[in-house]
Order: sequence, then structure tokens, then C-alpha cells
Amino acid sequence: TGDFTEKAGAYFFPQYALDESLFFGLRIDAFTNLSLKFSSNNERRKNLDYAVVPNITYRSSEFANFRLGYSHGVNTIQGSGDTYERIFLAQAIFILGAHPAHEF
Repeated sequence: TGDFTEKAGAYFFPQYALDESLFFGLRIDAFTNLSLKFSSNNERRKNLDYAVVPNITYRSSEFANFRLGYSHGVNTIQGSGDTYERIFLAQAIFILGAHPAHEF
């Protein structure tokens, strides 16, 4: 028999256009494992992973985006100390093949 787990998560990602090709965004992530239990008494163990990720996006054309960001993540588990994760992020997105519709 397999174990059944319940997990829930969400993110919120507003962006603000600084000009036609430059955007500032702030992504907020949250995730929890609803099935996490204490091993001693099998009661639910509260936990939450969350992160705040400011980023800047440069759109050079309709086919390419470049993004730089910084992620500050926190993992909280009831009965344990919080753990932190800090990461610098770089992303390049290229659309090859099918692409957004446009007028000719």
C-alpha cells in the first residue's frame, strides 16, 4: 500500500513595467505539507515553506526574455529551528518554433 500525502502551495507574482522592455516583479511563494506528522504521537506537524523573490526582467524582443532575481526562502517546521535559503537566480527564455501571434 502506498502512503497518501496532502500538499498545498500557491504563489503571487505581480509585475510593474518600468518601460517597454524592462519589468520589476515580486514573487511570493508558499508551500505546506499537510500530511507531515510527529513520529512520537502521529499528530499533525505544522510546517510552511515560503519565499520572497524580487526580480528584474528584460524583454529584448517578443522571442527572448532575460531575468535576474534573488530568492530569500524560509522553511519552518514545528519543533525544529527555521532554515534559510538564499539564492541568486538567472533565467533566459527563448521562444523557438511556434511564437506569439503578430501582424505582418
